[in-house]
Amino acid sequence: MARSRLHTPVFSHTTCRSERREKALWHRRWRARERRVLATATPEGFAEHLTCLMRESSDPWNMAKDGRSYWPLSEQIERAECLANQDERLDPRERSSRKKALLAKWMAK
Repeated sequence: MARSRLHTPVFSHTTCRSERREKALWHRRWRARERRVLATATPEGFAEHLTCLMRESSDPWNMAKDGRSYWPLSEQIERAECLANQDERLDPRERSSRKKALLAKWMAK
């Protein structure tokens, strides 16, 4: 999708690309726990059964991504201007082009 863009600038604090393995392990633990509870439940107990919460089988803070931050557009523009103005060799038109390129890069998905 060449024209797609990030509508909400929220970014993860991470050094990894994906939490795929952690999520798979969590779902595996969660399903095993649910199977154990349902195997021991009586027919009357099914009506009272509540599924376990994510925090009961895993801690999201132990996963690869630590959290998320919001990066408002005003701060993105300010940072792009700062980076574009760092190179004194550029003329105003090239600085403007550099700023637009940075904003386009940050807003892309």
